[in-house]
Amino acid sequence: MQDGGKNVEERADATGVCKRDFYKFGEHVRMEEDQRIEFKAHKDISIEELSAACKDQYSRQTISRTICAFLNTGRGGTIFLGILDNGDVNGLHLTEYQKDHLALSLENLMLRYKPAVPKHMYELWFGPVISEGVPLPTNERREMNSKERFRPHKLQCSTSCWCDDEATAQLSFGGSVMRYVVEIKLSAWDSSDPRNSGFNKSKMGKHPMFDNEEDICFLRRQGSNIRCTLQDVIHMTHQEVKNADDVALFASGPTSHGRQVHESFQTSINAVDSLIGGVGLQFFATKTEALLAHLSEAGRYNVPKLHLRGHPLPWLKGNNCTYQSLRVYEAGHGRS
Repeated sequence: MQDGGKNVEERADATGVCKRDFYKFGEHVRMEEDQRIEFKAHKDISIEELSAACKDQYSRQTISRTICAFLNTGRGGTIFLGILDNGDVNGLHLTEYQKDHLALSLENLMLRYKPAVPKHMYELWFGPVISEGVPLPTNERREMNSKERFRPHKLQCSTSCWCDDEATAQLSFGGSVMRYVVEIKLSAWDSSDPRNSGFNKSKMGKHPMFDNEEDICFLRRQGSNIRCTLQDVIHMTHQEVKNADDVALFASGPTSHGRQVHESFQTSINAVDSLIGGVGLQFFATKTEALLAHLSEAGRYNVPKLHLRGHPLPWLKGNNCTYQSLRVYEAGHGRS
């Protein structure tokens, strides 16, 4: 995009958020806080890092609450540390040691969630913030004292760490400390990812729900984080699968003669029909018929998929299986 007459290189990621190589100090980003975007002007990751004053006055929310809310929507999101609520880029002064501290603090937090959040579900990136007339940043990491780098950091604490004290001293004596916009990206839930197999507790591939380090479950609603109740979970599940047709039904089992299906649907479908009817989901005949008429294609739909296994029934060919009064056809065969 253009900003102040100069190009700011950016590219969109899978969630629609523009990925950038750097930010410009004082620029206004073309994003707004919503269901998947949050701006923070601080770096207090967990509840333990908030000062007593912030807790008493409720003047600051931890980053953890937004992380938890993004995870529990199933759609992921990105938190931008160093961007003000109005969208102006300010950046956070961070030394290399402070960047290490932030990474350790985030990892420590994720391990304290219930269940723990695996590393493949989140990313941390430090975007350099530059000022007018300053050369573009390079990818070279600033030289660090190896002994100091392995010095333990104070985590889960509201008092300053040695790395913070060092940065403060560096600035007070006229030293230079780089500014960064820190991006914490939470991945959208993908039930087909084998790394998520341990979280697939339901046949429909529903995303897991997480409690944060406060033992509180948060949800994202209208750009804000709210405490989740049992009724919220029930409502959210019902909203995500509004219609029975949003669940792709397909068989997996032994096959013969090319694409002929060796398993009939009827017994499985009767059980599914009872389950879906019990929660009041609606059917749309045209869509249901389209899914059932093209069983091999149903698996490609980007919807929860219910595998119908373990029912040694007659061959589908010539068998008048029905579902919601619709004929069930073999994959690859025409409809009558």
